Amino acid sequence: MTSKSSVNINLSRSSRALTQLTIIFAMLFLLSCSMSFDAPWDNKPTEISQKPPTRTATAATQQESQSAPFSSALPVEGDAGRKWNKYMTDDDDIKYFCDEGAVSKSNGKVQVWIKREFPTGASQRAIVTLYEIECSKASFRTLELHVTYADGKTGRSTEATKWVKIFANSNEEYLLGEYCK
Repeated sequence: MTSKSSVNINLSRSSRALTQLTIIFAMLFLLSCSMSFDAPWDNKPTEISQKPPTRTATAATQQESQSAPFSSALPVEGDAGRKWNKYMTDDDDIKYFCDEGAVSKSNGKVQVWIKREFPTGASQRAIVTLYEIECSKASFRTLELHVTYADGKTGRSTEATKWVKIFANSNEEYLLGEYCK
């Protein structure tokens, strides 16, 4: 004799809600894992990222910065006539250069031209910036900015930004120490 039995599962309302919440949280987790986030260089040219770059200059990099001035193989906006000396590379492989021949000091402030070259794959090729550093307040602002995008298009801003405090271990802290002696 064969008997047939069936199991009838009747989920309570709270059990169904718990199952639905579990599914929703799993979907949200998968969605958050698949989202792409903007890189710091995807900001508009007039915005300044507040994430301080970490100095990763090695002895070879420091020696390289004391050698002949660097000149990029790719022309970028704001480059004309400048003699760039590399002084650091950050953790994002952004290379920093300074035109030491164009540094000016007056009334406790320093103006210095900086060039940042971005790694392959970034939306910008390079940004050339005229910084003004207020030595006594350890702050800086951008007076002029030239950006060259990866596709060769360029942008420019001559509007001075607000004064910003200089972060420890940043590109700007290096400039403060170097030119506000």
